[in-house]
Amino acid sequence: MSKLDSIIYLITDSSLGYILLVAALYLIAWPVAIVINRKFVSANPGKLGYKWGYIVGLVGVINGLLLLPSENKSYVIMGFILTLSSALVLMRDRFAWVALLLVYLALDSQGNLGPTVINLIYLKNRWKEFKGLKENSSEKTDGIISEKKDISKVSVAPSSKLRNNPFNYIEKPKEVVDTLEALERIEAEANNFTFKMAKKNVEKIIKSSPQRLVKSINEEGNSPEYLALFMLGRALEPFLCSGQYHVYRGVLGIEGQEMLKLWDFIMDRTLQAGYHSQDQVARDKNWIREQIKEVG
Repeated sequence: MSKLDSIIYLITDSSLGYILLVAALYLIAWPVAIVINRKFVSANPGKLGYKWGYIVGLVGVINGLLLLPSENKSYVIMGFILTLSSALVLMRDRFAWVALLLVYLALDSQGNLGPTVINLIYLKNRWKEFKGLKENSSEKTDGIISEKKDISKVSVAPSSKLRNNPFNYIEKPKEVVDTLEALERIEAEANNFTFKMAKKNVEKIIKSSPQRLVKSINEEGNSPEYLALFMLGRALEPFLCSGQYHVYRGVLGIEGQEMLKLWDFIMDRTLQAGYHSQDQVARDKNWIREQIKEVG
């Protein structure tokens, strides 16, 4: 038996060794997964975050690569399957998750089923979602608020057209000025430190398609204040539903809690101004909380 095989045997045959190895690998993978997840959420607004999946995938790839140099053919086969399935887990493939969990069960000789059970629950909760990025829609974030006016079709994400054709503030129409001023007034009333994040995305929407905003005001009868509130809600939606601002499943961190307070403020403001009924506001508040429970 080689030195590597001896080390592998000692780790997998010892509960303490297994726990220490897993803890070390997760500590290595955690900061990397956070960075990758932020990039994913930024590139795919509306899709659920995948921080835990990235952690599991990275840990699996490292585990698999460590097994490949072994002289034990069983370890080599396990290492190959582990590396391949973990790489596919990073791509959000659900069947790769199944293969990965089976490999971990086969490698674990001490019955340390805690991580496997956690991953099994995670996979169960998000099974329908894991079909690959092309099939993975953002339907879960299409709440009641997104169905109310035509401007809901505007994407929160900045387009390539926006990056190549910046908005000329000198020529901005009166309707745009009025909406931006309404946005400033709402910000002063909200007194919320996460407002600037949502405001930045609203400004991108306005800059990318000022004509649509003008049409919504002049032809559809929407007020600048209503559109400012509506777009703020749309801008907050992907933040709250991404999982990026959760500390763990269903529980928001400090920034996430402030975003939820801002969401409630916006909903209450639409009620006070008479834009929405009390039932509509209650549905929107309940809807966002249901989405928050499902991610993290």
